[in-house]
Parts: sequence; structure tokens; C-alpha cells
Amino acid sequence: MKLLIVEDDRMLNDGITLSLKADADAFWRGSMKAVGGALSLVIGMIGVLNFINFMLTGILTRRREFAMLQSMGMTRRQLSQMLMAAD
Repeated sequence: MKLLIVEDDRMLNDGITLSLKADADAFWRGSMKAVGGALSLVIGMIGVLNFINFMLTGILTRRREFAMLQSMGMTRRQLSQMLMAAD
């Protein structure tokens, strides 16, 4: 089994042509895709968690406001009417 080096960075090994540069390029391309995919996943998860936090904060704030209004004497019926009129 002889190993020959050709001028254009290709090695011939028993009729099989391999290119070290092409292999390195493929490796880096695959690595960059993996890193990009991981970053996209992390950014997507941050976005989803941010949305959930935003919704929960709004719900909890409204519940606290309604509780304060009821503690000052607003009845459930008045609260319902207020909410219907607000939309």
C-alpha cells in the first residue's frame, strides 16, 4: 500500500482520492451548523420563557388589582360589569 502526494493537496491511496482540505472544510461547516443550532435553541428558549414570564406577570397583577378592589367593597357583580364594560 503506497501513499502518493499530488500537487493539488490530494492523496492517492490505492485508487481512493481524499482531500484533506475538503475534509477540514466539511468538519468546520458541520461544527458551525452545530454551534448555530445550539445558539438558536438557547435564544428560542429564552424567548419562550420571556413570553411565559410576561403573561404570568400580567395575570398576577390583574388578580392583585381585583383583590384590592374587592377589599374596598366592590362586589363580584360590579367587578364582572367593570370587566365587561372594559372590553
